[in-house]
Amino acid sequence: HSPDLTRLRPPPSTHAKRWSTTLADGLSQGTNSMVGALNLADIMGADPIYLLGVDCNPSERFTANYHQEYKSLGAQYGWHYQSFITDFEKWCAPQLTKRCVVNLNSESHVKVWPRATMSYNEELRAILGRPAEVPQVR
Repeated sequence: HSPDLTRLRPPPSTHAKRWSTTLADGLSQGTNSMVGALNLADIMGADPIYLLGVDCNPSERFTANYHQEYKSLGAQYGWHYQSFITDFEKWCAPQLTKRCVVNLNSESHVKVWPRATMSYNEELRAILGRPAEVPQVR
């Protein structure tokens, strides 16, 4: 028996911002992949939604995993982060008012949702009631 597959259609217009309510509508697209991920979490009824890696912090400490192509555009890439933050604040947050969204990065520049007050590991321990297990790669 093969798994059920759902084909996601692209949105009718990639220029118009919209929030999908079903997978058949396709996922919302935005300035970054988290927009679609948040839309998918909403469609699937996730509540609460815990965010990891939604930092939008232009300091070198947070850009270690940032796309090299963006770094080549110049030392200042804060404008990328600001466009991401604007999408979170003006587009995603209004769509997620009925969901509990928590940003697990206490140093995130995304301030539209409550942010963690402890480290990732401490927050996950508090949420899970036990230390988080690290998956073993084989």
